[in-house]
Amino acid sequence: MRGRMRLALIAFALSLGMGPAAAADVALAEALNESVIKLPVSITLPNGNQAQGQMLLTTYKPAGPGPFPIAIINHGRSANRNAPDRFRMLGMASYLVRYGFAVFVPTRLGYGGSVLPKGLQADGSADPEASGDCRHKDYAVALRPALEEIAATLSYARQQRYIDASRHLVVGHSSGGFATVAYAAGNPPGLMGYANFAGGVGGDPRRHPGIPCQAGRLAQAFAAYGRTTHAPSLWIYSENDQYFAPRYSRAWYRAFAAGGSPSQFILQAPFDEDGHRLLSDGLLVWRPMMDAFFVRLGMQTLPPPEGPTASGYAMIRDAARIPWLNAKTKASAYAKFLAAPTPRAFAISEAGSWGWANGPEDAASMALTNCNRHSPKPCVLYAVDDAVVWRAPTPQDVPTTQPSLTKQP
Repeated sequence: MRGRMRLALIAFALSLGMGPAAAADVALAEALNESVIKLPVSITLPNGNQAQGQMLLTTYKPAGPGPFPIAIINHGRSANRNAPDRFRMLGMASYLVRYGFAVFVPTRLGYGGSVLPKGLQADGSADPEASGDCRHKDYAVALRPALEEIAATLSYARQQRYIDASRHLVVGHSSGGFATVAYAAGNPPGLMGYANFAGGVGGDPRRHPGIPCQAGRLAQAFAAYGRTTHAPSLWIYSENDQYFAPRYSRAWYRAFAAGGSPSQFILQAPFDEDGHRLLSDGLLVWRPMMDAFFVRLGMQTLPPPEGPTASGYAMIRDAARIPWLNAKTKASAYAKFLAAPTPRAFAISEAGSWGWANGPEDAASMALTNCNRHSPKPCVLYAVDDAVVWRAPTPQDVPTTQPSLTKQP
């Protein structure tokens, strides 16, 4: 994962309109009932030893008491394992919450704020998912911690009062997608199905773009998983994936599908600069694919969330027309909003405050939350996706001064 994926949390924090000092102060998604806990977990290290640590677990749930089926989202690896502090996967999480799932996003040990055992923190280089150099990859070793953390997440989720413990869905991206496929191969009870977004390990877009380490070993692993998996699945890759080129993703799927597991493979047309970011940045692209997958699972699809309509006040890129904000904000914050992928929203207030959000399906409500949390006056939406929705007050909206009621002589 690169670019926006690695910087997603920081960018979201800066979208609060509070400057760099607010980067660690990320507003929880109230509309999604977001919360964060530290979950004690035990994992198997590359040397075979057991280690205990505290894993940050982000949770989301629909309104109401439930019971809700479980959805677990597994993140991939990143070049900088210190950022983000926790994975939120807001786009997919908000999508699944709309479908009635309670969502759990583990930030695996060794990433961000998920605390490694003390003995592994001394030099800062310990990696519970290390699998050897590119010529000697041992992907079974790399998978063990992720599989143990998925199991720990599911065990915790099933203990919650609002959960329907009999049903769960799993979604994974990159190495998290590979772990998701491996998890499903064990045929855990209650698994409804799973979605694999760009699943694989060993990619490096800088040193060997599109060519993963030991791709043949991955094909062998996928073939073995396909022989034992019964749950239906959706596999989504992109033609311009800078980690796993199509000749590898196709080969992996063919190896898996040969085992007879009910599955579907979609090779998406090139997406942005790197199709590996499709899950994080391409909600509007993958949403209909997931909708169709849910039909296969026997679920009723939902219409996309409705948003405000264009007002015609200004063109989306005409920052000079934005009311109430100073020139610096228009040149910096609004420019970042315009550079962000949809879904996105930008909110403003008469006090000169602002806030924006992108990625989740409820980007509009999150932009308003980000703006309102530091504005003395209520915030309103200025732009949503590619349209300005703010409407300039008309004369009848502006209160007039009442005439003096002096008595005539």
